[in-house]
Amino acid sequence: MSNEVQAQQLFSSIRQLIEESRQQAAVVVNATMSMLYWQIGKRINEEIKGQNRSETYGKQIVTTLWRKHSVKRILPIPRMRRILPPNQMLRE
Repeated sequence: MSNEVQAQQLFSSIRQLIEESRQQAAVVVNATMSMLYWQIGKRINEEIKGQNRSETYGKQIVTTLWRKHSVKRILPIPRMRRILPPNQMLRE
């Protein structure tokens, strides 16, 4: 086998390792972020229930987080927390 062919096989193998690692990292990041959003929703729901406040209050909290803290993807979180338990979320 020529050196050029061996080098191409090496590069191909390394590319595959890099791609597999990227995919694994994406899965871990997505699971971590989903869990974070679930926990935020849980905390907001606890605040609403604990203070006997309306869902409008929860929407105000989410809006404030969105504006002041650049948390852009949490709008459906309180609802998601009620619908999907954390162990089921991580399995899917």
